[in-house]
Amino acid sequence: MSSPWRPDRFATRRQALAARTGIVAALRGWFAGEGLVEVDTPALQVSPGLEPHLAAFATDLQGPHPHDRARLYLHTSPEFAMKKLLAAGVPALFQMAHVFRNGERSATHHPEFTMLEWYRTGVPLDGLVADCAGLFAAAGEAARAAGFDGLFHWQGRTADPLAEPEVLSVADAFQCHADIDLMATMADPQAPDAAALARAAADIGIKCRADDTWEDVFFRIFLERIEPHLGLGRPTVLTGYPASMAALARLNAEDPRVADRFEVFVCGLELANAFGELTDAGEQRRRFTADQELKERLHGTRYPVDPDFLAALEHGLPDSAGIALGLDRLVMLATAAERIDDVLWLPVADPAADGAASTEAQPAPLHPEAEALLRKVFLAGKAQSPPPMALQSGAYARDLNRLLLLDIAAGGDGFPQGEALTLPSPAGDLPARVFQPPGAGPSTPWTLYFFGGGYVIGGLDEGSIEAERIANACGCRVLMPAYRLAPENPFPAAIDDAWAAFRWLIGQAAGAPVAVAGHSAGGGLAAATLRRAAEAEIPVAAGYLVCPWLEMTEQRQSHRFYGSGFGLDVAGLAWCREKYVTPADYGHPWVSPARHAPPEGHAPTVFLVGGCDVLRDEAVAYADGLRRAGIFADLVEAPGMPHGFPGYDRVLEPGRPFTREADALFARRLAGA
Repeated sequence: MSSPWRPDRFATRRQALAARTGIVAALRGWFAGEGLVEVDTPALQVSPGLEPHLAAFATDLQGPHPHDRARLYLHTSPEFAMKKLLAAGVPALFQMAHVFRNGERSATHHPEFTMLEWYRTGVPLDGLVADCAGLFAAAGEAARAAGFDGLFHWQGRTADPLAEPEVLSVADAFQCHADIDLMATMADPQAPDAAALARAAADIGIKCRADDTWEDVFFRIFLERIEPHLGLGRPTVLTGYPASMAALARLNAEDPRVADRFEVFVCGLELANAFGELTDAGEQRRRFTADQELKERLHGTRYPVDPDFLAALEHGLPDSAGIALGLDRLVMLATAAERIDDVLWLPVADPAADGAASTEAQPAPLHPEAEALLRKVFLAGKAQSPPPMALQSGAYARDLNRLLLLDIAAGGDGFPQGEALTLPSPAGDLPARVFQPPGAGPSTPWTLYFFGGGYVIGGLDEGSIEAERIANACGCRVLMPAYRLAPENPFPAAIDDAWAAFRWLIGQAAGAPVAVAGHSAGGGLAAATLRRAAEAEIPVAAGYLVCPWLEMTEQRQSHRFYGSGFGLDVAGLAWCREKYVTPADYGHPWVSPARHAPPEGHAPTVFLVGGCDVLRDEAVAYADGLRRAGIFADLVEAPGMPHGFPGYDRVLEPGRPFTREADALFARRLAGA
């Protein structure tokens, strides 16, 4: 791989880009046939959009005089500007707008993307469903003309753009796919019953936090049980969103518990969001205020309201319906692309982890033995005929992961068992294992070690190979506790269990040094525990973070370089993240410690990463952050090794020298060197 403009790499996207050109032309032709006017509004706005969870790009507008400055934002949607044109008397309009959202980069997100947005006056909301059907047919035909099959594809699922869309209410979707009576929890549409919905979630195995709002619980259920079933075979139009999620939509005249709003899903992917537009300026001002108060509580900031937009509402916004559709996602579906970058002429530059742009940076190749191992793991997994990832339960994924590790990583020797014991935790006793080196005594250091698995899979067996290796190689006693897994036990259950295990070990160590270590998601737990220990002024001898997951709010260069085809991929990370934590907590210091400065008193820490690890750059960034704070941090990188390579220590010989080097550094820290 190389820079996306280089001919060899560009050639891999050329057919999809040709389809994109054809799709854009077909959509414009469809709108022209419907009599909609194409408009072009400024990207710089007084208000970027006021959805509480979106982050905007800000800039200062400089006038002709030095003190003539004004803060403006790149819009997250052209919605406010287009509604001003509705108020001006343009009855039917559309726009293909470049929009900007900070902190969003994944397989389906990009910091700058194209939004197709259109509005019709005097048309009921369901009239936009027919629009979507017409546009989907046009897009499918344009893709077929570019050499694709004319169907929509995403993550192994297929939908026919010519099929009549399924129209399903949110309430019916909850009843059908989760056996939950959602409306029973919405007697008061502005204050729905969070406790009742949490109880219903618990009945189907989805556990919630005590401080979860009704919407938090709603989305836990929706992401786990509803969304994966939407848009399979044909598009799904999901109608009747709860009134508390009305945003800029009016409430339904017949049932004020729901809003005149629908979303479109294709192959389990959200594609479009439509409103019967709210025209009451006073009600819109109230909603804006509530949204920004929520944003300030969650993210410590708020954006200004555009008074000119409210003036347009007060002047008189005609009865209308509008919809926003992700154009890049539509092209992805029509071309079976795996990533949004695959359908962009050029993606936004993705600076390296140190913040400096690197136009010449290229991904390193896998070591041939690592490549052969990953191929073996892939074929072994495929032989089990698993369902698409989005439809896999946590329990199924755990069983499959254990089977593969037992067959391959254990090298035919089985999992080490250690000594079994139980630890107290907020959830009751948790099983644990202890591994002791030869000659261990009362003064032998302890290491608290957390296994990996994306907070969803993994267990004591799967972590035992590395726990035993650390004990023997580093001359320490290793305590490996189990911890509660998502989605049954979302954040912060695992964090709470990790802290309980740490406090228990501190009480049992009898003065012997205590260190904290972890692998992958277990490395994230270890990082959170190290932070909490420093904040509580509890001495820790050292930290050891192995291929750690330390960042959930953004994607770094290693995500792009190694996010597909190198073992753990960005789709797998997204699957785990959605099951573990809600978007409101992505930036929490215990979830994304790489985004935060380390607390004073943080323990010296050793990092071990693979050169071809999707998580490499966040580990590098966190190590750099520790060093800038004056804290010892040593990082060992194994060239050509993928994520999790130390877990295959028995069978992947080329990674062993680097693992031994990191083990030795950690042992010296434990010994006080």
